[in-house]
Amino acid sequence: MKKYFKVGEVAKLLGVSTDALRLYDKKGILSPIKNENNNYRSYTVSDFICLDYIVSLRKLHMPLIALNKLINHSSIESERKAVINQEEAIRKKITELNKLLLAVKDFREDLDQVIDELNTFKVVTSPKMITLDLDNVNDKAIEKFSKLDVEQIPFFTFFYDKDNHVIENLGNALLDEEFKLGIYRHGRTILDCDNKFEDKELENSGLIVSNPSKCLNVIMNTYPNKDYSCVDEIMKYCEDNNYEVIGDIIIKVISVRRVETSSCDYYEAWIPIK
Repeated sequence: MKKYFKVGEVAKLLGVSTDALRLYDKKGILSPIKNENNNYRSYTVSDFICLDYIVSLRKLHMPLIALNKLINHSSIESERKAVINQEEAIRKKITELNKLLLAVKDFREDLDQVIDELNTFKVVTSPKMITLDLDNVNDKAIEKFSKLDVEQIPFFTFFYDKDNHVIENLGNALLDEEFKLGIYRHGRTILDCDNKFEDKELENSGLIVSNPSKCLNVIMNTYPNKDYSCVDEIMKYCEDNNYEVIGDIIIKVISVRRVETSSCDYYEAWIPIK
C-alpha cells in the first residue's frame, strides 16, 4: 500500500474538495505533512484513515468545533455524547423542516386556488382564525400571537364591516386612500384548522378569534389604486342570490406584487351569510 497520498488524491478518493481539506488544516483538525525538499503536502496512511472518519462525521453535519474536539481531545464516551447531541439536533431540524414543508404546501395550495378558482363563488364553512389586530396593538397580544405553535405562516388580513357592503359603487370609493383606510381594520392572521387552541386559552389575550361559520368564499384580484370592481361584484353576487351578509367580511392576502405598469394583487374573501 502507498505510504503517502497527495492532497488532490485524497480529495478525489474521499469525494471532497481540496478546499475542505485545507479547511480541516486551517481549523487544526488534521494537517498534511510538508516535504521540505519540494514543499508538497501529503497525508500518511494513518492520516487517510482519520480523514475518512472525519468525512463520515461531516456527512452527519457535525460542526467543525465539535469535530476538532472529537478527533484531537475526546474519549469514546464524549464522542458518543456528541453523536447523541447531533442526533437530537437533526431530529429538531427535521421537525422544523416538516413545519416549513407544510407552510410551503399551504402557499402552493393558495396559488393553485388563484389559478384554478379565480372569481368562483362557493358556500363553505370558514376555518377558525386567530388574528393580531394591527389597529389596536398591545404587547400582551403580540407576545401571545408570536408563541402560537402552528405550521402556517401568518398572513395579512383586512376586516371589512358588513354594514359597508351597501355602499353604492364601493369599488370606485376605494380609490380614495383615506376612505379605504377608514372602512378596513387590519391584522395578521393564522388558521387554526385543527382547533389546537381552545377559546378559553385565548381569553383576555387581546387576539381576535373568528370561529367557523357559513360563508361565501371567493378568490379575487384587484389592481391597487386603479380597479377595485371585484368588491362590487361580490356584493352583486350576494344580492342576486339573496345571501344576507351577517358578519364582518374577512379578506386574506394571497399574493401581492409591485410591477409599475400592471400591479395585481390576489385575495381570498370569506363573507358570513345566513
